[in-house]
Amino acid sequence: MALTPTAAGRLAAGMAATSSDGDLADWIERHAAALLAGNNVTLLPHLPRLLAVDDERRPWLRLVVATTLFARDARDPLPWRMLRDAAAAFRRAGDLAGYGCALYTEGNWSITIGDIPAATRLWEEGRVHLDGHLPAYAHSLANQAWSAYGTGDLVRARTLGEEAVAVAVRHGDARALGTAYTHLSAYEIWLGSFTRASVNLAGADRAFAEISEGVQRYEWPIALVMAGAVEALRGRWPDAHRRMDHAVVAADETGSAWIRGIVHAIRADVSAVATPLRSLADADVAVEALTGVDERWWMSWARVASGRALGAAGHRHAAARTIERVIAEAEVPPVERARHLMLLGEQVVDTDPARARDLITEAIAGFERCGAAYWTGHAWSRLALADGSRAARHWERARAVAPSDPAATYMLRELATLRVSFFTGPAVLVGATEVRFPTRHALYLLLALAAHAPDGVRAERLGGWLWPDATREVAAHRLKNAVWQVRSHLGAAGGRLYRRGDRVLLDVTGDECDLLALTRRAESLLRGVATEAREVRATIDGLRRPLLDVDGAEWASELGERCAGLAARLATRFPTFAG
Repeated sequence: MALTPTAAGRLAAGMAATSSDGDLADWIERHAAALLAGNNVTLLPHLPRLLAVDDERRPWLRLVVATTLFARDARDPLPWRMLRDAAAAFRRAGDLAGYGCALYTEGNWSITIGDIPAATRLWEEGRVHLDGHLPAYAHSLANQAWSAYGTGDLVRARTLGEEAVAVAVRHGDARALGTAYTHLSAYEIWLGSFTRASVNLAGADRAFAEISEGVQRYEWPIALVMAGAVEALRGRWPDAHRRMDHAVVAADETGSAWIRGIVHAIRADVSAVATPLRSLADADVAVEALTGVDERWWMSWARVASGRALGAAGHRHAAARTIERVIAEAEVPPVERARHLMLLGEQVVDTDPARARDLITEAIAGFERCGAAYWTGHAWSRLALADGSRAARHWERARAVAPSDPAATYMLRELATLRVSFFTGPAVLVGATEVRFPTRHALYLLLALAAHAPDGVRAERLGGWLWPDATREVAAHRLKNAVWQVRSHLGAAGGRLYRRGDRVLLDVTGDECDLLALTRRAESLLRGVATEAREVRATIDGLRRPLLDVDGAEWASELGERCAGLAARLATRFPTFAG
């Protein structure tokens, strides 16, 4: 039998050209390989005709019809019986390609009901029998990468995903390529390789765009929502919301409850902290859609997303109970279980810090076993909230293990807002609470670092600024103690203060520090060509305000001189605006 890897765009035309039920059955058998690697909702209108054909000696037809029945109702036992009958027939006839396709199909179905071990076994066994040129081969390879993910081997999952991409490129199979890129991106996100994930998702976008038949690019919305998830993890919320909103619309247009449920579950989870009420609604949509197709793996995502959203809305007890039930009831891959444990720890950190420490410590061990560097750092930062006596050590560990990416910076920054004011006080606020430092040197240390963000200051220079009369060794010791004091009193923002080589840095953005905002605005005006007189006058007036009185300290004098210099340059550049 010729198992033609027909392009998806020609399938609908081929089916429409058949005149009799027998002709349709013959055509489906010739193109069974392509149909099994695609979206069989295209066959649903023909289902009554197909069921009327005697398939006793047609295992390929039986297998295709089984996948179509499964697409219509995943809870119907009939497609499972037909699938296994077809597999047995292939095996008796020695048709290894057919047997491999049957195993591949059963693996796909097993994953939807959460049976990861069965899916792993079926995909691995099935690929042994599949010819490398069959459309199902590249898809099976991509799915086998999921089986490695399911056991917690993220590095092997990435390797298999990259191989699936290569096979799809070699065969010119756009749908397999889009699927492989999408899967590979998921492993990169777990491994903390966000730039590579973005590149792969762009590849998936291009591959799916090549497919003319919309029903065959039904996985495209998953790539779209994952691209939004990467932006959200980096704190780029406007772009994240735009991409995820696009994905939701695209998912609804597919008519696939499975895709719709997955996309809503991902958006609910990613946006839980930013938009908790919408996430609760998304989680409800996902649960309803996934229940309808008996999809259990992604159901855990939707339920955990609901828990996270409840916690963000202030209902921590309900959030903890929701996530606890998922951990107790759902069989999920090790890296997902570690994340669930960490999220549960976050919900109980205020009410039961000892339990939170145990949960997050277990999560760290799980992430480390899987090689999930970003998530390991994420968990260390959350452990700092639950274990205040060793918070400084945990903050350092979080920064040490997390990859160098904007997502790691945002992960620490999102724990608490930090406000530093030079012109009213001075004052330091974490959230809505003003921080009172135990010594003036601790306060001056934070102010000096805020004024020199984002580059920081060399530790030796800081010591000389704060303790000009001390020896280098004494100043270094005092600086170490002051850094510890500042971190301890910053609480949830403690991870913002850190050391890199011989420099001490404070992660504070321009809109979080009035001095930084003012000096950057002045520098922007000096680079500009035209501006409003009111803005120039307001900036000059701000720069001329008294800064702070620190007993003539060198670092404070330098700041004052810098502000005065900027004011003078603005007055020279815009003499008619200076007033």
